[in-house]
Amino acid sequence: GAEWVQLMLRLTDNATAGTDIVKPDHPVVDGDTLSIGGLTYQVMNNDKAHTDTDIMLHVPELGLVFLGDNAGHGRILRLEGGSFSGNITALENALATGATVFVPGHGPSGGPEVAQRYRDYLDTLYTTVRQGFDDGLADFEIRPLLMPRLEPWQQWAGFDIELGRHISGAYLEAEAAAF
Repeated sequence: GAEWVQLMLRLTDNATAGTDIVKPDHPVVDGDTLSIGGLTYQVMNNDKAHTDTDIMLHVPELGLVFLGDNAGHGRILRLEGGSFSGNITALENALATGATVFVPGHGPSGGPEVAQRYRDYLDTLYTTVRQGFDDGLADFEIRPLLMPRLEPWQQWAGFDIELGRHISGAYLEAEAAAF
């Protein structure tokens, strides 16, 4: 706890000084609603996306969805222990809310394009890897097929770091889905 407080103070140049840290005191599940400050927060969780515990919050009164780490905007995120297909579904569910403002876990907020672009990245990667798996290719043989398809995201932070991990993870997910 104290480390987080110090980190937030440092990252915000002490703008968060005096903020009371309130720990969660009860679990939430998909479909739960919370009322805070006159606003409704609808919990969205489709079991396994970025992880098996990440939720999204839809605030209908504001036309807003907090995506959490289910999406980055201008940044490719880690996905160890998550699910490509689950993350794609989570983002499709977020887009289906009709919200106009989307807050990603990393990167600037924006309109529906925030969720759409990350969904498109995950879908392009997973679909291509799954096709390569179905064609009998090894994961390392799929990378050259992916690179031109992933051109829109190649300048995003984390792309070079995460791509190999994402190919490997998508390959393992495609393999598990085949059984």
